[in-house]
Amino acid sequence: MERWMGILGLLFFVIISFFLSERRRNVSWRLVGWGLILQIALALAVLGIPALGIEGPLRMFFDLA
Repeated sequence: MERWMGILGLLFFVIISFFLSERRRNVSWRLVGWGLILQIALALAVLGIPALGIEGPLRMFFDLA
């Protein structure tokens, strides 16, 4: 279940943002999708995939900070 917490968190924020929006018909789902894809790509670049033993290419940079 812990593995899915991040994904559920992302979906929660998208859904809450949608329902709090004044103009729901004007939501650009393409833009929302690209934002989620870029966020996941950045997470993979920083964290990698720890379950598979793959470190992210930027992890060494953040370990030095």
